[in-house]
This record gives sequence, C-alpha cells and structure tokens, in this order.
Amino acid sequence: MAKKKISEKEKLSQAEDALKRVQAEFENYIKRSEKQAQDAREQGFAQAVLKILPVLDSIDAAIENAKKAEKFEKEEAIKGFENLREQAISTMAEKGLKAIACVGTDFDAKFADAMLVEKDQSKKDNLVLEELQKGYMFNETVLRHAKVKINKLEE
Repeated sequence: MAKKKISEKEKLSQAEDALKRVQAEFENYIKRSEKQAQDAREQGFAQAVLKILPVLDSIDAAIENAKKAEKFEKEEAIKGFENLREQAISTMAEKGLKAIACVGTDFDAKFADAMLVEKDQSKKDNLVLEELQKGYMFNETVLRHAKVKINKLEE
C-alpha cells in the first residue's frame, strides 16, 4: 500500500495545531506556576501569623489582668509591656527579622534615613546620635530604614 502524500497545506495546518497545543500547555504551566507561588506566599504568611498568635494571646491576657487589677502599678505595667515586646521580637527573630543597630555608628544610607542633624564638635562627623524610629531587616533585606539624628560638622 502506498503512503499518501501530505500536501504542504496539510503540513502547515499540522504544524500550526502542534504550535497551538504547545502554546496552550505553556500558558497552563504559567497559570499553575503563578497559582503555586501565590499558595506558597499565603502559606508562608499563615505560618508567620501562627507564630505571632501567642503574642496576641499574651496581650489579651495582659488586658484582662489589667481590667481585674485593684490598682495599676506603673512599674509592673512597664515590665509587662517589655515582656510582650521581647516575646514579639523573639518570635519574629526566629523568622529572620532583626533590628538595625545604628546609634554610635557611622551613618549609612543603606540602613537609615537622616531625619535630624546636629552639630556637635565633640563628636565625629556623620555619627548616628539618636534613633528616632527603629529600622528592621528581614534576613539580608532592609524592611524599614531606621530614622535617625546624625552629627554633621560640615555642610
């Protein structure tokens, strides 16, 4: 039996069909990949929130204890707030969050924004004098720049 000769038009049609199938498969792959990435982000966020829930539980307990207290002791309240803050910092540090330490160091715009300038001849130029707002890094990425006051001897 002789093979049927395929016309150029049929070959072109078959190639177009194959190309359309490959394109559709690729578009489906892109959609699946985007969905998987979105699911992974949401799962990561859910895990982070799950780690923070004990901090919220502690805050709720502190509020209830304060409501029930006969008298409000300032020192006790401050200690409670400090404990809550330490619990939150510790929980987030497990996931890669760390504060940027900049007071007493040379100003570095990669980690801090200079909000105020002071001219103190007794201190070196470009020294970070005060932290106005803490900055934070997530692993090796600056999440929020610190807001600082720096010493500037020259304009």
